Amino acid sequence: MGHLCPFLGQQHYPCEQPPWGTLNAVNLDTGKIVWKVPLGVVDDLEAKGVPKTGLYNLGGSIVTAGGLVFIAASSDRRFRAFDARTGKELWVTRLESNGHATPLTYLGSKSKRQFVVLAVGPGGNLEGGGSGPAALVAYALFPKGRTSPAQAKLLTEGAGVAAASGSEPPAASGSFPAPAQPVSFSHRRHAAAGMGCEQCHLLSSNGKDFALPNVKECMSCHRTVIHDDPAIQKLSALERSGEPIAWVRIYTLPGFVFFNHQTHQNAKVGCATCHGAVADRDALRQEKDISMASCVNCHRLRKAPIACGTCHSVGY
Repeated sequence: MGHLCPFLGQQHYPCEQPPWGTLNAVNLDTGKIVWKVPLGVVDDLEAKGVPKTGLYNLGGSIVTAGGLVFIAASSDRRFRAFDARTGKELWVTRLESNGHATPLTYLGSKSKRQFVVLAVGPGGNLEGGGSGPAALVAYALFPKGRTSPAQAKLLTEGAGVAAASGSEPPAASGSFPAPAQPVSFSHRRHAAAGMGCEQCHLLSSNGKDFALPNVKECMSCHRTVIHDDPAIQKLSALERSGEPIAWVRIYTLPGFVFFNHQTHQNAKVGCATCHGAVADRDALRQEKDISMASCVNCHRLRKAPIACGTCHSVGY
């Protein structure tokens, strides 16, 4: 009996060309592959603009009579649904642990609703995937015209947020000092030089994140611009050593919140709305409140959706 030992790098990324894992549909009459799509993502790589790498996986899939393929399997703590005809990803949610198991589905005898259930637990060694609770998770679609109790409360009672007129995100309550960054960087000086946010913060291909600038992007300008400044000399040393810039993030959302920068950019929501007057700052700190109440109020102000499923994968 052989032992499988994958060839992984220090960050547990497979040392081969992606995709590192795929979901395949095979025509059993012809034996030919109908479609093949990457299965799994690496969040750190997505943030750097490298999406849909696929990921090593263990676990089966199920296909419903309605043409949905449900599968977890990949070592990224995700549970997904695909269109059985085309392979298009229709739904994804985060799990507390990896789902290295085959889902099952059943029809509730009383509710007459179809449920999809998955066993999750410790397993995998990517981004903390080796730890986590063991549990059974269940999902179900709400009947047409109905919604979850949490969503109903949000719509009818406001769930602790302001009136339907809405408001801009307020200033953050409490004191948030500017953290020490590995390289001195003044947003004010760069803005005064005519540089926009998108010149340093590149949008990932999936539209989700604006990446933090890497040393090569910085040095593409600073090989000739202010190259004798101590901060630029430090950047140059990092570039020669191949080390990344260990920027300290100012704003961090919980893992169960799905935020898409491209959507907000398309809606003409300026960076300062959520990040404050960055263009006037030499050192950044958290200036804006990013609580759920703040987000819902901002959506109401702009007549944007406030359904729970807008920012959370809740299975409906």
